[in-house]
Amino acid sequence: MSGNKLDKIKIILLLLTFSFSFNLLAAKENLKQVNMEDIINFYQITENIGTGGQPTINQLTEIAEANYSAIIN
Repeated sequence: MSGNKLDKIKIILLLLTFSFSFNLLAAKENLKQVNMEDIINFYQITENIGTGGQPTINQLTEIAEANYSAIIN
């Protein structure tokens, strides 16, 4: 790879890291405001990963408000 391409990749990685860090902080604040414990068997693994039972439709809104971006079934 040329030096120019490597510089672009470094900038992209830096921006992604910053974005990820900012999202973690926002998620941590939102978890304080959202009652995730109402979700059956909810367990916070890390600041941005949790596990639990099947959420209700209303709980999906709570999950989104807590800045989770994906649900894996």
